[in-house]
Amino acid sequence: MDFLNNISIKKKLLLTYIIIVTFPIIIIGYFLTNKLENASLSSTIQFTNASLNQLDRNFMGRLDIYKGIIDSLLKDTIFIQYIFTKFDDDYESYSYFKEKIDPYLNRLIFNDTSILLKVYTNNMTIGFSGTTNNSMQDLLQEKWYIDSITHNRLSGWAKLGRLPGRDGKYLCYYKEIPDYNTQKINVAVAVSFKEKELYSLISEEGKSGKVIYLLDNYGNILTSTDRQAIEGTIDNISINVDNNINPVKNYSVINYKGSRYFYFTKEVNNEPLFIKDWKIIYMIPTGQIQSYSRTIWITSFVIIIISILISFGIILLISTNITRRISSLIWTIEKVKERNFKAMVDVSGKDEIGTLEGDFNHMVNTIDRLIKEIYESEIRNQRIQNEKKEAEINALQGQINPHYLFNTLETIRLNLVIKGDRKTANIVKLFADSFRNCLESGKEMVTIAEELRFVENFFLIQVYRFGSKINLVVNIQKELLEVLIPKLLIQPVVENAAYHGLEPKDGDGNIWITAEKKGKTLCIYISDDGVGIDDENMERLKQSIYSNAETNKTRSGTGMALRNVHNRLQLIYGEEYRLTIKSRKNAGTIVELNLPIETGMNFGEMQDVQSFDS
Repeated sequence: MDFLNNISIKKKLLLTYIIIVTFPIIIIGYFLTNKLENASLSSTIQFTNASLNQLDRNFMGRLDIYKGIIDSLLKDTIFIQYIFTKFDDDYESYSYFKEKIDPYLNRLIFNDTSILLKVYTNNMTIGFSGTTNNSMQDLLQEKWYIDSITHNRLSGWAKLGRLPGRDGKYLCYYKEIPDYNTQKINVAVAVSFKEKELYSLISEEGKSGKVIYLLDNYGNILTSTDRQAIEGTIDNISINVDNNINPVKNYSVINYKGSRYFYFTKEVNNEPLFIKDWKIIYMIPTGQIQSYSRTIWITSFVIIIISILISFGIILLISTNITRRISSLIWTIEKVKERNFKAMVDVSGKDEIGTLEGDFNHMVNTIDRLIKEIYESEIRNQRIQNEKKEAEINALQGQINPHYLFNTLETIRLNLVIKGDRKTANIVKLFADSFRNCLESGKEMVTIAEELRFVENFFLIQVYRFGSKINLVVNIQKELLEVLIPKLLIQPVVENAAYHGLEPKDGDGNIWITAEKKGKTLCIYISDDGVGIDDENMERLKQSIYSNAETNKTRSGTGMALRNVHNRLQLIYGEEYRLTIKSRKNAGTIVELNLPIETGMNFGEMQDVQSFDS
């Protein structure tokens, strides 16, 4: 498979398309079309069988109408009485017929003159009317009756052919009434109707090219869509069967008058109608079904070709998109190899290639930045070395100044003690201690306990200024006093609260210092109940605290102490640690300091709650 590594991605995708898409589409299309063709044929067969069943019901329904005429006639007591009455004269017979029998017979045949009703009887006193008073001798001359005698039938159907004086071909239903005592036939009734009454049920089928025959049990063609064939029997029709009738699907393929047909048959039996072993032959031109099959195949072929072309177009579009983007990336890589770190590839999407493009740009930017940082670091290190040498010289000179200041403050304090001004002397001592703590070298981190001692010294100095106006409350759990914090972290905030929160306030004020542990983070709260800050000044203060260093140069007088505390937290611990301030006018201020917990050692214990009252 190594040879694939030397083929372009575009050719690989097209080859994959041919193997994975085109072949399956063709194979699946063939089998589905074949299944669809078989399903279409099965559907046609089912529909044809349903049509045969419906034709059976239609034929029987129409024949039942004419049988019903005979049944109704023989159930009518007035008619039966008329048939068997011996009239004394012709006038009486004629009057009875005109008043009672003739209107009834017209209603019975729906006043349809094409229906011929005949009553055969030996009662010669009945007046002749064309319907009644046909003698039994006349019956014996009827061809259809001669056939019925041959087959010993008392009731049945017969093919009459053409009748004298009437158009078209006729069919007949007859029924004999034997004498119950002698079993001799004394009365027979027959109703004749046009063959077109049955043909009307299949004429529309014939217009579509289908051929239908209705045969009696002797093979006589009672009606057919082939109008030239109704004179004879089915034996006169040339039907060559190609294969035997399918016992499951009930059809075969035949040659009929030079054309091929699907050949269906249905046996017709209906005991109430005295019908037995009749047959319906139903033939459909194979061209109709094969034409639909050809349409299915052509449609499937077109769909397959369209599917292949559309899918080929899509895969071509996708492959072009992929190769174009990869080519662009390769071109950019060549530029970077030439040390052009400004060369960037356009990120063209969010897929894997787009991710690769973005990562490549990030890598180039990182390389470029690292090169610059290394260069700048070398320059900065050189400058630091120069500044370090200068600082060491200045440090040697500066060590004299703090020592001179501490000695001067101590001289002032002793002089005040000698003069008896111990209060002022104590202030000078606290100031000197605070100054020493600020300038103490080599110790940037202190415990919270050490920071609170410095805050205490600062607060005691403020007591001399504010008197009993301010009160400091410290409430910190004992285990948190070991936590290390940057030196002078809390004192500037306390100083800010005293000067800006409590000094302008009328009456006494309080400052609270509390702390709590949240996971691995220490939260220190410095709050007061001073005058607070309105919304406008609060917005200005936040801009001063959180603005960048360049902006801070122009804001030296606005929140400088809080800004320095915030900047120290972020410089030491990172941007996730910060100073947060909340305040409302006349509702006090809360400052929150967040920093990671670091534990110090070897310091004196303090009480859980310390209170410094003025």
